[in-house]
Amino acid sequence: MLDVFVVQSTDNHLYKKSYNGVSWSDYADLGAPAGGRIVGAPAVVSPANGRLDVFVRGSDNALWHKWLVNGTWSDWESLEGDLADSPKVVSRGPDRLDVFVQGKDKDLRVKTWVYGRPWTDWTGLGGVLNGAPSAVPLENGGLEVFVRGSDNALWHKWLVNGTWSDWSSLGGVLNGDPVAAPLESGGVDVFVRGSDNALWNRWRVNGSWSEWGSLGGALADGPKVVGQAPGSLDVFIRGNDRDLRVKSWRTGEPWTDWRSLTGDLRGAPAAASSENGRLDVVVRGADDALWHTSYVDDSGTECAVHDEL
Repeated sequence: MLDVFVVQSTDNHLYKKSYNGVSWSDYADLGAPAGGRIVGAPAVVSPANGRLDVFVRGSDNALWHKWLVNGTWSDWESLEGDLADSPKVVSRGPDRLDVFVQGKDKDLRVKTWVYGRPWTDWTGLGGVLNGAPSAVPLENGGLEVFVRGSDNALWHKWLVNGTWSDWSSLGGVLNGDPVAAPLESGGVDVFVRGSDNALWNRWRVNGSWSEWGSLGGALADGPKVVGQAPGSLDVFIRGNDRDLRVKSWRTGEPWTDWRSLTGDLRGAPAAASSENGRLDVVVRGADDALWHTSYVDDSGTECAVHDEL
């Protein structure tokens, strides 16, 4: 099942549309937090089968949360805070969620939920952010978070055995928010749009970081990365010609060349993987409609319009 969440410009409500591999549902209106306005993009995670958790920044700059369990949506609840950007959420298992935000002072803040317990208070993690964070779970139950710093370099901080490290710089010159993807055996690959608008990455394997490497391309926005299986990564971007492009990596093989999947995009794509190896990509088209393409076994169909946003 593929679930797509959009914020309608007409009423500023959150809407959900689902695809079962054959047909799409109608849009379901999930409303909006108190104040009636959502700022920025929602963050969505499915920590367990049949559960969805959605987080948004409200017009009061607080974090708001809504969840689906056993087919029933909760009301919106405020988790407070003072956000300066859209939230990011990561699941460390079926019973734990961590939400990261850039606070009003441009610092990193986190709030955690563990099944059967109330949400923690906000914890300040310091730093001076220049955009939204990206976080990944670690094999030992920890976390690692990456941000673009005030110097436009990549910075990271990690949680091991309940203790957060100090901030450490990984260098680089970023032109947007980083996107981190977990690798096998506790590794991680971090992708950024560089100052030359190309895709750059730096990865850690067996505890050692690579140097920065350019993967080329001409990005109009930040990348979206999907790992459909261990040893597999697919990176989707909006190119400088506003088309959808993909570049793929498989263990033991070099990165593919960039491939255009056509389309006329009005923003960065969103991508997700399914159990049968299919990758689904949705984009906002030039007509402000929702467009969808499926990508299976390194072969993609052309984008086909689905429905108006």
